[in-house]
Order: sequence, then C-alpha cells, then structure tokens
Amino acid sequence: VQYFISVASSDGEERLFKVDVDEPTDKQVQAFMAGEHKGLTKEAGKLQVFVDPFLQSITRLIMRAHITQGKNIKEVFAQLNDQYKFTDREQLSIHEILLQKGLPVNADLGRLQEKDVSPMDSRNVEFSTEFYA
Repeated sequence: VQYFISVASSDGEERLFKVDVDEPTDKQVQAFMAGEHKGLTKEAGKLQVFVDPFLQSITRLIMRAHITQGKNIKEVFAQLNDQYKFTDREQLSIHEILLQKGLPVNADLGRLQEKDVSPMDSRNVEFSTEFYA
C-alpha cells in the first residue's frame, strides 16, 4: 500500500513524501487474532511526526503555562493569538498538537472559528450530539 506524508514548512509550503506500508490481508489478521500465527510476528513501529518549529514553540509555551503555572489554556492561546495572529491552519494545528500531547482542549476542531460552540449543538463536526447506551 502506498501512503504519503504531508510536511509543511514555516512558509506554508507543503511537500508530500512517499511512505511504503505493508498491510496484512484480512485472512492474515483473522489467523493472527485466532492464535494461528503461521509466520506472522508483532513488530513495534516508530512513527515520526515533523512539527513546524513555530508551532512546536507555541504549543510548548501553552503547555508550560498550563502545567507549571496553572494558567487557562484558552486564555494563553488567546494571548498568543493576539501577539502572533495565527492563521486558521495554524490554529487547527496548535489545537491538534495539544490534543495529541494529552492536554484537555475542549473545542470542536471542525468549528474552531465560531464563537460559543456548544457540545449539544446539532451542527457540530466533532462534538458528539448523540449518545448510545
């Protein structure tokens, strides 16, 4: 299977790099899950994600302010946004990096530019509006 990874530079230019991934067939997965390994082995993979140095420094500032000083994530983000005037793309990237690092960002990333988004709004992209038992 051929995959591509998108890497963006600080000037916003994106480049695609080929990544080769061999995926097992459905039959191999079923055999593996059933305990019939037949030559299949588990291997740990290493995924490297390259983050723009600007986005990396912004997310570190937000994390340090929240973790070491107990500051509100949204307030720190707003202060840095006033200073650096993040683009829509940078805002989404910053929120996603913070989520991936385990910080509690309560935002619908699909409606990031809208004010006062409620988790119960039916127009939500990411917040669930239906709950299943």
